[in-house]
Amino acid sequence: YGKTSMTLAMRDKVLSPMTDADVWAKDYDDLSKDYRGLLSAFVQLNFTRYLYLKVSGGLDIEHNTRIFWYGKGTEFGACSSENIYGGAASNVTSLNMNYNASAELDFNKYFGMHHVGVKLAADVIGNVGNYNTLNARDFITHSLRGYSVLIGTSARQLHAYVEDYFHFGGFATATYDYNGIAGVTGTVRADMTPKYKRPINIYPAAEGFVDLKKAFLSGTDV
Repeated sequence: YGKTSMTLAMRDKVLSPMTDADVWAKDYDDLSKDYRGLLSAFVQLNFTRYLYLKVSGGLDIEHNTRIFWYGKGTEFGACSSENIYGGAASNVTSLNMNYNASAELDFNKYFGMHHVGVKLAADVIGNVGNYNTLNARDFITHSLRGYSVLIGTSARQLHAYVEDYFHFGGFATATYDYNGIAGVTGTVRADMTPKYKRPINIYPAAEGFVDLKKAFLSGTDV
C-alpha cells in the first residue's frame, strides 16, 4: 500500500485525518514489470602445469517500468485548490547495466623444497543506468488510473538522469616458502575510479610466517 511512512500515518488520524486504509487500498496502484538478463563466462588457458591464464566477465542487464497511481482517497491525490479534479500519476522507466571483467595470470612451481608463486591480475567493474520519470496531477477522468499520466491537466514534469560508474584496478603478488616451514608474501594493488578524478591509489602489503612446530620436528634451523 505504499511507503512504510504512509501506511503508518494512516493508523494515526492526527497525522492523517483524511485517509482511510480501505479507501487507500482501492485508490493506490504500484504496478511494476521487470525484465532481467544475467550472463557470465570464463576461459582458462593452461600453458603448462605451472602457468595458466584465466579471463572472466559478466553482465547484468535490467529493464524496469513502474506505474504509480494516487486516487482521491489518498492524501497525495486528494482534491485541492492545486489539484481540482484529483488524482496523481507517475510513470518510471529505468535501464541498468552492470558489468565486470577480470584477467589473472598465475605461476606456481615447486623446486624441491622451495615453492615460488607469482600472480598478476587486473579487474574492471562498472555500471550504466538511465532513469526517466514522468509525473502529472489533476485528471478529469480517473478510469485509466496511472496509465493516464499524459492527459493530466497540470504541467507534466519530466525528470531524466544518467548514472555512470567505472572502476579498474590490478595487483601483483609474489610468494616464496621453504617446505611449508617459513615463507614471505608481498603484494601491491593499484585502484582508480576516474569519476572522482583522483590519482591512482597504491596499497602495498607484506607478510611472513614461521611454523615453529614443523621446523622443530624437521630439525631445520630457522
